[in-house]
Amino acid sequence: MPTTIDLITAAQDGAVDDVAAESARARIADANQKMARYRAAIDAGGDPEEIGTWISQAKAQRIQAETDLRGATAATRLTRHQIEDLMAGIENAATMLSDAEPAKLADAYDKLGLRLTYDPDAQIVRATANPQPENIGKWFVSEVRPEPNAYRDALSADFAVGALR
Repeated sequence: MPTTIDLITAAQDGAVDDVAAESARARIADANQKMARYRAAIDAGGDPEEIGTWISQAKAQRIQAETDLRGATAATRLTRHQIEDLMAGIENAATMLSDAEPAKLADAYDKLGLRLTYDPDAQIVRATANPQPENIGKWFVSEVRPEPNAYRDALSADFAVGALR
């Protein structure tokens, strides 16, 4: 398990989207330049009402770019301890599921939105989970609630058939 934890920790290193961050920074700089030019135009005797509209548009551009920059650079990184806790929770859930009655197991898989698709040529089983928001957090009491829509995207993994035996 330490190797798995090392791989998960290393995979978090690329969480910052450098291209999107640089694009957002360029849009912020562009908006700032526009606002400086517009203020200079007002100082030079331009129509404050018309130029004020342009300034408002440039401010909106800057605010959107700042939001995009935060999104591109906000990296939620799990600590090694958090990853270990998650892995322990997965092990506990796997044990619980392996000991469950078939009807309860089917209900749990349904709540997870679990779908298994077998590719005979590659001998791969694709496991996809797409839990619905109303099913998240209803099985266990937790001190921390997930963000809204935290699980909105499906989770998937491929397993070699030999690994399942």
